[in-house]
Amino acid sequence: EIAQEVTPTGPSTAETSTLEIETGIGGKLPTGLTYDLSFKRSDFDQDVNVVGGDNSTKEDRVALAVTQPLLRGAGIRVNRAEIRKAEAGLAISEAELHLLQQNTVADAIGTYWQLVGAYAALRVRESAVHTAEQLLNETQERNDLGASSELDVLTAQSAVARRQNDLIDAFADVGLASDRLKQALNLRDGDLLARAIVLPTSERPEVDLEGLQNGEPVDERVRRALERRPELHVKDAQQAIAVLTLRQRRNARYPLLDLTGRYVEVDSDSDFSGLLVGDSSAGSDSWSVGLKASVPIGNRRARAEYRIAERQFDQIQLECDEIRSLIDEDVRRASRQMAKSAVLVENARKTVTLEQARFKAEQERFLFGDSTAFHLIQVQDDLISEETRLALSETQLLAAMADLQRAEGTLLSDLESDTGIGAVDGPVNVE
Repeated sequence: EIAQEVTPTGPSTAETSTLEIETGIGGKLPTGLTYDLSFKRSDFDQDVNVVGGDNSTKEDRVALAVTQPLLRGAGIRVNRAEIRKAEAGLAISEAELHLLQQNTVADAIGTYWQLVGAYAALRVRESAVHTAEQLLNETQERNDLGASSELDVLTAQSAVARRQNDLIDAFADVGLASDRLKQALNLRDGDLLARAIVLPTSERPEVDLEGLQNGEPVDERVRRALERRPELHVKDAQQAIAVLTLRQRRNARYPLLDLTGRYVEVDSDSDFSGLLVGDSSAGSDSWSVGLKASVPIGNRRARAEYRIAERQFDQIQLECDEIRSLIDEDVRRASRQMAKSAVLVENARKTVTLEQARFKAEQERFLFGDSTAFHLIQVQDDLISEETRLALSETQLLAAMADLQRAEGTLLSDLESDTGIGAVDGPVNVE
């Protein structure tokens, strides 16, 4: 701050200028101690021409004030609580994002294997139409030769029509599965593939059924899930926030007792060029120490907020127990579903092998005239049904394996997915 004043005094004038500079720094330490350090310089200069004298004064003032809470607001844990709560909030966001990514990937994988199963069923239907058309041609040739009746021809024609209808339904199932996969991959109407049919390009991997049946115990899978599932990491962070809030509310119930201190140092320097007064300099300092106490009467608000924090902490603990139970149930359900799918695949493979041999034998009987088109079509119906069941059960097994990885919380790590966001490694430290 700079000021200048000129005062006329008849033939003479007096010029006065003042310069003030003030700065300071303040803050708060983790222990709760607050400090305020300030510095002020004043420069006063006066030029008086009446008696030919000048007056110049400089003053420097340094002041330090500190306050250390002894009860309310004291301690590193209380004063760093908001920082720890912010860290826990970030951990919640990361775990929720990890959960969303894992569920999205699991849904996309399951939908993809549904599409693969639909294409496998479509190939079975295409092969069935081709076989039914061959049977119709052979039946007509036999009818021309008098080796079969018109009823056999009608039966073969009916079989071709039914196989074609089944093929149309299979095409519709492929389109439906394709639309579901595009929806899972978020392909909008404006994108290139929005109206296209998705075609899987990779073959189904071979699954070691014996290895699946002799895999890890369910209890070990549950233990791993309880360590890795993002839902529990979210609740761990929420519980950490509740603990910190409870600590803050408990501290707010304490009386106010602060230790205060203040120190001031002043240095002044005066320069007089007049006839009567000479130069002078002086310095002084002062300090004070005290206690500031305040005891609220009743303090009902602080007590109510503390009880609310206690209820929130208890509620989060109950939610944690419920989520652990749900995770245990989810892992066991996914494990049973995978084991069930493995058994279905194994049985379907055996059944398909038997039905193929049965159909081949019935074809040979039909060629030698020992069977009719009606019986051959019945055997083919059984073969088509079992081949379709095998195709669907194999893809259901792959989807069940991905669902079990999701239930264990290892899906993204097993796929080595480059998500950029990892799950929280464990409970948030509130110390």
